Amino acid sequence: MSGSEVAGIAGAVIAVLGGLVAIFGTVVAINESRARGKAVHTTGVVLANVYGRGHALSGQPLAEAPESRPGDLIQFHSREMGFPKVEFTTAAGETIAFTSSVGSRPLSHKVGDTVPVYYDAAHPSRAEIAGEGTFLTVFAIVFGIVMAGIGIAIRTFS
Repeated sequence: MSGSEVAGIAGAVIAVLGGLVAIFGTVVAINESRARGKAVHTTGVVLANVYGRGHALSGQPLAEAPESRPGDLIQFHSREMGFPKVEFTTAAGETIAFTSSVGSRPLSHKVGDTVPVYYDAAHPSRAEIAGEGTFLTVFAIVFGIVMAGIGIAIRTFS
């Protein structure tokens, strides 16, 4: 196989993978938009930050920061993500606490911060901080489009 054939194959693989990432990001964005459109919006308060190396819902153990006080920004280890634990009151007056599925390093919310929350009225425990994860979705779409473009260019000009 010649160098241009290898480059053509590599370009095609990059283009396909980039396209798949862009499609995945778009599907996630559409689903999130639909969920937020049907959700009830309110505000909540960050009770604590919990830490771990994986997604809050992945089943990996998360540890609550000891003695969290309003204004605390505690980071355990440089590899651990912080997930805000938030409490809010539903329209029916029920108090719900949940751990955000979106973590960050460094922490994006301090203990005691008021944050916008949206939740499923039928299942209030299915809640999330409004706007969390938007950057990652947009990044996936843009990254996928750029990679697909690079792959197409490599394939075309090789």
